[in-house]
Amino acid sequence: MSNEEAFERLVNNIASQAPSLLELMRAAEFEVVSTSVKNNIAYVVYELTLDIEGREISQDSVQNLMLSGQDWLLLLPTTAEASIANIDAKFN
Repeated sequence: MSNEEAFERLVNNIASQAPSLLELMRAAEFEVVSTSVKNNIAYVVYELTLDIEGREISQDSVQNLMLSGQDWLLLLPTTAEASIANIDAKFN
C-alpha cells in the first residue's frame, strides 16, 4: 500500500467514525497568521476557530508543506505517520 493509499484510508476511517467532526470542520474558520519558507519547506501558522455549541474556540496551529516540483505537498505530523504505519501493517 502506498503512503497516499494509507493516508486516504486513515481520513476515510476518521470521517466514517465521526461525521459530526466533518460538519464541525466545514464550518470552521481559518486565518493565515504568517508564512515562511526554508529549504523547500513552508511553515504556515494559522488560527483555527471552531463554533462548538455556540461557543467560539480558537487555536493557533502550524502546518508544514514541502515543495515537490511545482506542487506544495502537506507534510504529516509524526503522530499521523505512526497512525499510517499502523494502518499499513493492518492491511499488508
